Amino acid sequence: MKTILRFTVICLVSLALIGCSAQKKQTKKVEQEVDFNLAFTNIEMRTGCKYTIGATGADASKITWSTTKEKVATVNSHGQIEAVGEGSASIVAKVGDQEKYVSVDVSSSFKRDVVIYTENSSKSVASETGDKSSTNISEFQITISPKTFVYDGKEKRPTVTIRNNKRQRLVLNTDYTVKYKNNKKVGIATIIITGKGAYTGSTSYEFNITKKKVARNKIGETDDGDDSWKSERAEDRKKREEAYKKAQQAKKYAYYQYKKKAEEKKKADEKKKAADKKKEEKKKKAEEKKKAQTNQN
Repeated sequence: MKTILRFTVICLVSLALIGCSAQKKQTKKVEQEVDFNLAFTNIEMRTGCKYTIGATGADASKITWSTTKEKVATVNSHGQIEAVGEGSASIVAKVGDQEKYVSVDVSSSFKRDVVIYTENSSKSVASETGDKSSTNISEFQITISPKTFVYDGKEKRPTVTIRNNKRQRLVLNTDYTVKYKNNKKVGIATIIITGKGAYTGSTSYEFNITKKKVARNKIGETDDGDDSWKSERAEDRKKREEAYKKAQQAKKYAYYQYKKKAEEKKKADEKKKAADKKKEEKKKKAEEKKKAQTNQN
């Protein structure tokens, strides 16, 4: 009986240990494998240039991009690198807990825009050059000049210069088009640049139209920078000048009439004063004569 009881206890303990082991196996975290690869491991870039990192694998679309030094190189959500300033940085591609890196060297002295190196190529041999993937015009180097105009009543159209990531200059109306908004009046004007032909995308820039210094125009009016009167027809301008002359003449005539009336009033006052004085003298003489007659009597 004791032997049977001992055997039963041993079996129960064994089953309990097996159950614990199975539970531990079930609760053990299973690590998932991540599948993505980068097209290259090192890249040399000239300041101001851009290049998009190629990625392959089932999880390539899940990559989160970041940089270790934004003052040297930045990267957007699509893996496009932009060389900002000279130095070295690392671009980090992350999926889950797994990270892969691309070393970036930026300098203004590089003869080529972009030189990349794969894991199998040495530092002295470039496997590819230039940004062959980007056609979006908003990612190119765009310069507008000048950025400030003085208002003169005419439309303002600054010069636009565009170079792609291969430093090639684009041609107006062949590779891109431009449109303007509010480019005639004083204020902030806008130029809209849109890709054409082999190029896509759109971007916009602003420039200023300022008032000119206050002066006096030829008909004596204050000039606040609005020269729209200059664009009027010659006939309208002549009428405007004639109206001004008539107004000046009317003003002069009114002043003449005022002076004339003042002179007439002055003469009338002097005449009345002389008459009053003469009357007073006559009255005085009459009183003296009457007084003299009284004394004689």
